[in-house]
Amino acid sequence: YQRNKVYRSTIVDLITYLLGKIEKRQAEISETLMSNGVADMSQYQFYMGQVSAPGDIEQILTETRNRMETADDE
Repeated sequence: YQRNKVYRSTIVDLITYLLGKIEKRQAEISETLMSNGVADMSQYQFYMGQVSAPGDIEQILTETRNRMETADDE
């Protein structure tokens, strides 16, 4: 039991780290978009894809972390 708890804790830490990286990158891209840092529509569309794609991953990671934290409480 203790080994599984440590294992879950390590995974939760990894997920938290990845979520932080995703959020930081999304903030950087959003800042670029808001500061008119794009040259043309194709670059704008590229950045929009860079913001939206990780959002799906972020949601999956957040749900996984929440389930694992709940499992630790049981």
